[in-house]
Amino acid sequence: MRLTRVAVVCAFLVLGLPGITLAQVTVATPWAGWVQCLLTVQAPLYNHRETQTWRLNGTPTILSGGQTVPALWTVVGEGWFQKSGPSFYETAQWSVNGQGAATIGFTFHADRITIQKTNAQLVARAAVTGSDIVTVNGVRMPQGTLPRDTGEYSFPKIEPVPTVTRVTATGPAVPIGSIYGPLAPGNATGTATCSWDLARGSDVSALTQPPAVAPTPQRRPPAPPANITVVR
Repeated sequence: MRLTRVAVVCAFLVLGLPGITLAQVTVATPWAGWVQCLLTVQAPLYNHRETQTWRLNGTPTILSGGQTVPALWTVVGEGWFQKSGPSFYETAQWSVNGQGAATIGFTFHADRITIQKTNAQLVARAAVTGSDIVTVNGVRMPQGTLPRDTGEYSFPKIEPVPTVTRVTATGPAVPIGSIYGPLAPGNATGTATCSWDLARGSDVSALTQPPAVAPTPQRRPPAPPANITVVR
């Protein structure tokens, strides 16, 4: 009887805390929300920007130490590129639009929750479309570089304390090289900046929408230099 009274008292103490219920702090309580990353890759006469978003959208699979939640991954973006020489000219413009089915894992530890993507990298086939005009000695070459595939970014781990019921923040810019830039030249460099808003229990009602898709890079006019005559 004594143990029962102690348990009841503890339950009332937890339930009495603002915004917290017993159901909110269990491993099996479903998570909702989103993670979004802005990827930019730049170099002289090259600019690419894309937004990758993961929206939790399904019933979680409960594991012994956490859960995995289905998520819809989407990627949208645009970019441009120009290169020229004495008898060579190339100009490209493209847009990115793709999606896939991802999973986000929530693993509970004694001092933290580890939130991370748990699926193998997704690839959106032929998601990069546009034009790539190459001329050599004034003669236009056949286009062979577009469309092309694009890959899913693995956002950095998010690790809040284990009792948290809502996690919302923006992380620092992380170097990513040029791998996510279509047709990126060797001197291109990139960064990824991620933000997220994830919640469980009653805090799900406070979730925001992910930011609007980042503005696309200003496209440069695809006109060749004066010493190049394009034969179409």
